[in-house]
Amino acid sequence: MSGRTPGHGERVLWRYYLPILAATLFGILVSCRFQGIGPAAYPTALYSATALPSSTPASLDGMVSTPTPTSRRELLTRTVPKEALGDWTASPTVQPTAEDRSEIVAAECCGVFAWAGVDWLLVYDVEPRPGGWLVNVVSGERRWVAPRFGVPGPNVIAVPDPISGRTTLFKWDGSSSGSIENGGAIVYPDATGRWLAWSVPEESSVPSSAVSRIARVMVLDRASGETYFVGRLRVSALAWSGAGSELLVVGETPEDSQAGLWVSTPPSSGLHLVKNGRFFVNLRPVPGTRSVLVTQVLSGEPKDDGVWLIDLETGTSKHLPIETNYRVAQKSVWVLQWGKEHDRLIGYSLPDLEVCASAELGDQVLSDMWEIAPDGRWIAYWRMRDQRVVVEPLSDCRASSQG
Repeated sequence: MSGRTPGHGERVLWRYYLPILAATLFGILVSCRFQGIGPAAYPTALYSATALPSSTPASLDGMVSTPTPTSRRELLTRTVPKEALGDWTASPTVQPTAEDRSEIVAAECCGVFAWAGVDWLLVYDVEPRPGGWLVNVVSGERRWVAPRFGVPGPNVIAVPDPISGRTTLFKWDGSSSGSIENGGAIVYPDATGRWLAWSVPEESSVPSSAVSRIARVMVLDRASGETYFVGRLRVSALAWSGAGSELLVVGETPEDSQAGLWVSTPPSSGLHLVKNGRFFVNLRPVPGTRSVLVTQVLSGEPKDDGVWLIDLETGTSKHLPIETNYRVAQKSVWVLQWGKEHDRLIGYSLPDLEVCASAELGDQVLSDMWEIAPDGRWIAYWRMRDQRVVVEPLSDCRASSQG
């Protein structure tokens, strides 16, 4: 088995740290303001991987300049410019090399991306125009969508702007589909295209970064235009189930009496607890299903720590014997193993969890930034060598077909 082999304590800590780091970088860049952003075409709203922390660091330099050797690879600074927190006035250009020609380069920088659908990857890039780009990894088609990065849904990209206090919805062709006056919160579209969810913090600060702020969880019905109040929690993550229409919330009650994974089915206003516990990270709904993977850490009980597969339909949960650095596709879960020169992916079929594929990547993954396509056919990752976002094909993950 390739990859690093720290002690048990170190392994738990760095696997807990990496998803939060990745989500924090995502949160910083989606909230950056760039030139040329005007008001949304429609002032009222007509109307998806990633868990985000309750707060983000004040500067990108502060986050990336002091890497922990046992927890992640050190970021190079030449392609993560300080302008990421303000207007982009200049950007580095990396010239293609001969060895790059066999790989799909989705972005020249900056390690922020999300799968928008089968064969479509949303990336943040600076060339030839800064902003969010939809890239078809089969045809090579590139569509500029918005001046900032956002959260993709099946027919819109939700782009937050805390400065204007709204989140704008952009269609896949870049035209506006309205905006939501929500303080510029990060909005999550569901898989059906009908529902949008976000949280509105009620607290301006908390005593520790390990404590999430109390927030109101809101859901918008795109079909009717109605907005529903779901509940109040100390929210640490939001996501929709892979089949859509079931909102997943990781959080604690304001008085800290109950904590864990909660579910709400809109337009119901209630939240019910499906998995009790604290310190849940790496929330990953299984595309096209009502199952979800989540990791519990630092519980104080070794039997409770690790990866859990939860069936939302039955309410049952299963402890999975896999590493915690995973991503999920419709019929498989993939675990990343670090190598000295090339990282490796191990695929497990769902729900039986048999090893079904093994793939060596063309390089190493930088800062745990990697995502598997919903159908399991592609991996996109931030490449260590030149800090480009690249896409590589994966073999079909079938039980008893390890390659």
